[in-house]
Amino acid sequence: MNKTILIFVWVVCTHGLFAQPVLHNNLNFAIGDSYRIDGYNVVTNIDPGGPGGNQVWDFEVIEGEDFFVGETALCVNPSTTPFADSIGAAGADIAIKPLDSEFGAYQYYKTSASSRELLALGWYQTGNTSFTNYLNSNIDLQFPLAYGDEFDFNTELLMYSIDMGYCVMRDSGHVAIEADAWGSITTPAETYPNVLRLKTTSVMHSWYRFESGEPWMYLGEFTDISYDWYAPGIKVPVLSIMEFLFAKGGGEMPALHFLAEYQFPTGIENVEKADFSIYPNPASDMVSIASGDEWLAEEIIIYNQQGREVLRQKSENGMVDVSELKTGCYIIGIKAGNITRIRKLIIN
Repeated sequence: MNKTILIFVWVVCTHGLFAQPVLHNNLNFAIGDSYRIDGYNVVTNIDPGGPGGNQVWDFEVIEGEDFFVGETALCVNPSTTPFADSIGAAGADIAIKPLDSEFGAYQYYKTSASSRELLALGWYQTGNTSFTNYLNSNIDLQFPLAYGDEFDFNTELLMYSIDMGYCVMRDSGHVAIEADAWGSITTPAETYPNVLRLKTTSVMHSWYRFESGEPWMYLGEFTDISYDWYAPGIKVPVLSIMEFLFAKGGGEMPALHFLAEYQFPTGIENVEKADFSIYPNPASDMVSIASGDEWLAEEIIIYNQQGREVLRQKSENGMVDVSELKTGCYIIGIKAGNITRIRKLIIN
């Protein structure tokens, strides 16, 4: 890692007084963390801007197609997941899974004081289950990380189709990551006054095969560029722009994803985003849940630290009997339609 000497330089800009942000290993995931990513798979008229310090990015209004509302993701113990016996998953200490279902995407991370590494990916679905193992780890983040820092690595992955019984895809190449800008950013969900932008350039060679035993078909070399804005203490990018090389009307169309909601121990309370409250918390017998007038809960679900559902009931009077739950930390979620809001719940 090419480390610069960091001096905190305070500057005054139109939005106030800010410092150059530094990313530390408190960005490592922990069991019970949760978040939801929304976005556009195709966007137009988007400009991530150039490098530099003390910038102001405004992405509050996005022109795009294929808008999606993501599933809430939950961090759990890898041993509780469908791919627990796989090689990549065995070396992980955190797995990320869909909160409300066993089906969908799984990510497996190995965390340390100096880095966060993506070891494997899984897709669990009836009739379409696959597992991707990184033969060389994909280094997600290094710590500490400040403006001007950079690192790079070689990576290789192999995707195994569990349903078909053989490897179907293989990629290898070089990834370079540079912390090239910092400032404040407004996303479609929120404004963050102090963010660090990471620019990732991936040069990958790709192969594919349709039948077991056939030779690999070389698809070519692909160069993709992505930009991720991180706020200190928030464990996933608050906004990402990915410039993929694919044709749609004869040109490149980037994708934009943004952090819609999260539950991380950041020490920062966001009152406007607090759609429901829990009292008492910690609790031992009964819990009272109150949601805002504009968002009424229909169902209450409680998960343990492994992401397993331990209680579910209709939200009639907002009261939940938790006296049968063991002492410990839980995730409590309230659902309205296809949206789930979650909080941590302590049982003592």
